Amino acid sequence: MNDASVIPAEVKTLSASGKLSVKAMPRQQFHEVYQDYICGGVLRVAREMCALLPVEEVLVTVLTTVVDSVGRSAERPVLSAVVTRSALEDMNFERLDPSDTIETLAFCGDFKASRKTGAFQSIVPIKYEHVALAPGESADMSALIRQAVNLRNDLKERLNQVHGAS
Repeated sequence: MNDASVIPAEVKTLSASGKLSVKAMPRQQFHEVYQDYICGGVLRVAREMCALLPVEEVLVTVLTTVVDSVGRSAERPVLSAVVTRSALEDMNFERLDPSDTIETLAFCGDFKASRKTGAFQSIVPIKYEHVALAPGESADMSALIRQAVNLRNDLKERLNQVHGAS
């Protein structure tokens, strides 16, 4: 994701007399907007992946520029979340708050902002191995490859049906 520079540093308001007022965005508001931007990105990626692929869950990890305690900046993971298809189906995307919604999911991230640390802290992201498997499922590589081949073959078959119908 883009770093915090995508969030405007100023707030513009219209006074009662019709004059435009421009002032610096309060730090807390800035962090809340950036947090919603990051969380909204996770939800969008998960939603699009579930729309494109026949998967039941998506593991999304966000990397963005983080400044460490000695002032060095580097791209680091700041948020990792597991989003299930059923959770997405229950979401009202017209009304949800991205940050509040992420907190209802299995996630790893530190949203606490301070003057020193900024909006996010680096995290150790969730890995595939950390996601609980259903009883009887296998996480070994050969099983994953078989599953991927089966999904690819199903997708080819569906594409052939669509192209054959047109």
